Amino acid sequence: MQIILHYRGGVNYFPNSASYKKTKNPLGDKIMNHFFTSVLLTIFVLLSSCMKPVNITIPDGMERFQAMPITGAKDSWKLNFGGIHIDKIKDIDSRILLVDSKYSLYHIKSFEFTMKTIDNTQHQCYCEFPLSLMEDKTISCTFQDVNNQLETGQLINGVISSSFGDISVEEYFEYDDKESDSKDVLIGYLFKDSGKNVGLVDIANRYNETVWIDPSIDLQKQVLIAAGAASFILKHRKWYERHN
Repeated sequence: MQIILHYRGGVNYFPNSASYKKTKNPLGDKIMNHFFTSVLLTIFVLLSSCMKPVNITIPDGMERFQAMPITGAKDSWKLNFGGIHIDKIKDIDSRILLVDSKYSLYHIKSFEFTMKTIDNTQHQCYCEFPLSLMEDKTISCTFQDVNNQLETGQLINGVISSSFGDISVEEYFEYDDKESDSKDVLIGYLFKDSGKNVGLVDIANRYNETVWIDPSIDLQKQVLIAAGAASFILKHRKWYERHN
């Protein structure tokens, strides 16, 4: 389906007996531009909500990882996957982690949550991201170990860094039946440890996301990947909720 909108911004036409007079209207131009941007955004969200579920392609070597579907009601402040329990999800004031924003009008969304594991590890997590554009994949987070204040993981510029080593995060675009000439669409995020695939999160199927984590890597890294996956899931949910 193709949607085409025609608009002549900043021009008002007033008929007279002979012809039309063209007059500039800067304020009208801004209002109409904002109006049509909102219309296009609404159309995109509506179309996205009607899309069929997408089957993410599992990278080679990750088929043995257990798939952990996200459970929890759509409007719940709790999420669960595997032995991970996310609760106390709430929006808070921004701490301005994103100090390198490229835009003067950079609307920041901030949220926090608590993450617990089956071995009683607990992290207090804080994230913020820009609301302006869906294409902007920027997000910054801190993952504080509640039982050890000296242990803090940080997700910045696509890297989760901690005293246990770095885990890189890449945008993932592969899904089943994808045509070779198809435009890249963000499906999820791939986590790598020294170039090895160790985690994956599917964010394309909103409210039906899934997480995969390599059970053979250090437990501390598994926990940080889980925190990163939860952060991406909540980010994308909140972006759609804000624009729906």
